[in-house]
Amino acid sequence: MSATVHELGAWRHHLDMGEKGPKRTLSNLMVHLRWLPELGPNIRFNELTGVADWRGVQIEDAQLVDIQMIVEGANFQPRDGDLRKAVARLALNNTYHPIRDYLDGLKWDGTARLDAMLPSLFGTPSREYERTVGSKWMIGAVARVYEPGCKMDNMLV
Repeated sequence: MSATVHELGAWRHHLDMGEKGPKRTLSNLMVHLRWLPELGPNIRFNELTGVADWRGVQIEDAQLVDIQMIVEGANFQPRDGDLRKAVARLALNNTYHPIRDYLDGLKWDGTARLDAMLPSLFGTPSREYERTVGSKWMIGAVARVYEPGCKMDNMLV
């Protein structure tokens, strides 16, 4: 799903209309959630924590009230019980992983530092053992971010 938000209500042609305006359907609620600028890409699912959030805050009842008020402010009255389901569905369409996103944004400057991680950050001796253990541990930690569940049952002590 694209995170594009159309301004000025240009998205309203997606609504299923009845005689008195937009029908109170789950589909129309999803259209509102996707295209209202305050909502749309701001409702996301955090793969690291396993929870949906809105503007970086876990979605709970208070956030659902605020979201419903925004939808109602756009002249749409969702049916009882539809909002929570629709928000959960939209969040799953907008998944992210904060650590993976951070790592993907890094650009290596060409300076090798991994072998010196334990000595430089924790003051360990700079022997072959410490350099090897530190680099392998960090490689394993990053691997877990990209492949959750991969074997990494080591701990630095």
